[in-house]
Amino acid sequence: MAKFNFKLQNLLNIKEKLEKQKKNELGQAIEKLNRYKKQKSDVEDAKKDIFNDMKKEINIKISASMIKSSNDYVAFLKKVLIQLQKNINICEKEVDKKREELLKIVTERKMYEKLREKDLEEYTKTENQKEQKNLDEVALRKYK
Repeated sequence: MAKFNFKLQNLLNIKEKLEKQKKNELGQAIEKLNRYKKQKSDVEDAKKDIFNDMKKEINIKISASMIKSSNDYVAFLKKVLIQLQKNINICEKEVDKKREELLKIVTERKMYEKLREKDLEEYTKTENQKEQKNLDEVALRKYK
């Protein structure tokens, strides 16, 4: 039996490599998104800590400069949170884009794999028919 050779094997190999690359890119995009979410969570925690500290200080005498610096810091944290949320939104869009690209590549790869399977079935069927024909000829010769 001759060796099976899929005409589009090189293309299938390329699709497999692209799929692996897109998976890596998606993983990196998700990792970046998670970093921004962690940063946002840390800033929100810092903001809560400031408010809690201010509540504690209200019972004690607190200076106007301390209140002003705390308010300035809270305003700064709000700006940081706004920027982080923008970054998170951008990253979420990027993750969605990478997922779509990966889905497209996976679909194409599966299509080529199905073509390969069909070609292999056809090849196997043809080879089996050839082998059966040869066996029939051998049996016919022995019979004569």
